[in-house]
Amino acid sequence: IYVEIASRKVKLIPQLKLLDGLIIGTAQAIALLLVRSFYALKDTRTPVIVSILSVSLNVTLSFYFVQNLHLEVWGLGASYAISSNFAFLLLLYFLHHKVGGFNLNDLFMPTLKMLLAAVVAAVALYIPIKALDQLVFDTTHTINLILLTGIASIFGLGVYLLLVWLLKVRELETFGQLIRRIYKFKFELKSEEIVQHPDTV
Repeated sequence: IYVEIASRKVKLIPQLKLLDGLIIGTAQAIALLLVRSFYALKDTRTPVIVSILSVSLNVTLSFYFVQNLHLEVWGLGASYAISSNFAFLLLLYFLHHKVGGFNLNDLFMPTLKMLLAAVVAAVALYIPIKALDQLVFDTTHTINLILLTGIASIFGLGVYLLLVWLLKVRELETFGQLIRRIYKFKFELKSEEIVQHPDTV
């Protein structure tokens, strides 16, 4: 068994990384925020119950995928991904009813817009990377690889911010206001204020 797994390690790792990064990462990140929302509402029982159900589902699916479906190592990643998304949806459902309901359109539409912008930016990021890699930079040298990464990252970030602005995602404006407040705060700290005290008699 160990020899077989070791010989297939290179083949299976990309599949596991895909599940870890795209499926588990998003669900777990949002689930952590939802758990803190319950803590803020002084409800610690619901996250514990959801966690027990999620772990139970993960163990059950892992056993089923390996023993019954005879899947390889990526089956464990798939079961973990399913259980993580299950926990996220369950937490969202309970929180929705606990606070008396919230506008699902306001919750999901900005996320969908940012996801769309991220997908387009990723495609746009691939173009300069391939073009610069083949025509301009020799990426066998470290400095060229750093320059390629920096230029491509700036280009991709610019495309993403442009798309988010065109799609009118309000979080971009909120982020801009935060940056302006930080800059204003630093400017006020640097400026010296002269305080005049009244003359004492």
